[in-house]
Amino acid sequence: MARRVRKVYPIALHWPESIVTIAVSITDKGDYVETVTATLAAANTITITIGTLNRLVWAGSTVIYYFYWNTTKIKPAWYGMSVTITSLAGETFGNVADNSFNNTNQIHVLPRPTARRH
Repeated sequence: MARRVRKVYPIALHWPESIVTIAVSITDKGDYVETVTATLAAANTITITIGTLNRLVWAGSTVIYYFYWNTTKIKPAWYGMSVTITSLAGETFGNVADNSFNNTNQIHVLPRPTARRH
């Protein structure tokens, strides 16, 4: 029952009022097919849960989870991303260490430019 969050792949720069697509790669390093529940969050001065997805992941395979973050009411700033996988019943302590991934300053939400007047 070993799993691993491999990488978070966001598109880096965004205006407020846009949808950010964030791809998360999750690998099942164990010997059994598992339903893997992953939660993605963004953090700056507060933490925002972007979403939770469930996927079936075959033993030894990697699945890409796509999350969509609506940044309409988000303060322009740099945001870190964190992914957490829900532990399975019976999963041993040695196998839960790789059930999360954190990265700082992963996405930069930019302020909307103002129109120039001539």
